Amino acid sequence: MTGSVDGTSDHEGEKTMDERQLRAFTTIAQTRSFTRAATQLGYSQSAVTSQIKSLEQQMRCPLFERRRDGTYMTAAGQRLLPTAQRILRLTEEALSAGRDDHDLEGTLNIGATESIATYRLPAVIQEFRCRYPNLRLSIKTFHEGAVAMLAALSGYTIDAAFLHTDAALPAPYDSVGLGDEPLSLVAHPSITTTEDQPLLTVGEHCIYASTYHSTGSRDRHTTVMGLGTIEAVKQAAIAGIGVAPLPTVAVARELGAGALHEIAWANPAPLTARAAWLGEHATNPPIRALADILRNKPIPAHAAAA
Repeated sequence: MTGSVDGTSDHEGEKTMDERQLRAFTTIAQTRSFTRAATQLGYSQSAVTSQIKSLEQQMRCPLFERRRDGTYMTAAGQRLLPTAQRILRLTEEALSAGRDDHDLEGTLNIGATESIATYRLPAVIQEFRCRYPNLRLSIKTFHEGAVAMLAALSGYTIDAAFLHTDAALPAPYDSVGLGDEPLSLVAHPSITTTEDQPLLTVGEHCIYASTYHSTGSRDRHTTVMGLGTIEAVKQAAIAGIGVAPLPTVAVARELGAGALHEIAWANPAPLTARAAWLGEHATNPPIRALADILRNKPIPAHAAAA
């Protein structure tokens, strides 16, 4: 069928859901704003509103609720979102199927931990730009831990996850190891012991803190402070607020400059930096391209230059 610019049918009475409606729906769900969605899609706001109105008529229920602090999905909208995202992804796969991999187009949505996004992903992005100049990478940094990232994969909100694990990932995930991620327990040079020092962590699901706790060190700390990001934890450690288990690559510059020093601890085996995606997407051309880069080109972690 052919459709008008607002996503409605050119044939009176025809009720067929189309790609533009679903793209408008998923973009509003992401931005929580009709105005921001219209800007991102390059449509007028009236066209986006018309697309959603038509989609709601086909669904026979409202998909969004407008509030003072933004636009939120209704229960029906939340149920539709994973299916809409999957349809759009399958549409992109179908369009890519007849193209040579070097001519790939579209968007690959990547989720990554803060340290991987900072110290490993730049090399991946650069390689992608060279090989696939028409394929756009969209990066989202996760601070909530591996469970949240795997849930995002399963919910089709990201296509690939770059995360830290202490074990291989089971089905339904495929993954590629990127290398070891050693940890350092760091503090201001004036702090020489962990006893009675606050433990500085990224947050509740911080895998670095979990690894540290696995050595039996939890009882040494009267306070655990979740600070949200690696950079916030690092700056708190530099200020002498407490001790912090962090990826060594994230603190290499500060250790070299003497702003931090390492405290000896019963450090277990390093974590593994890993890229993962759903096994059902392994033949998706952008995922196949990503896997090819990761399997054939070393992706070391690089500390920021001093």
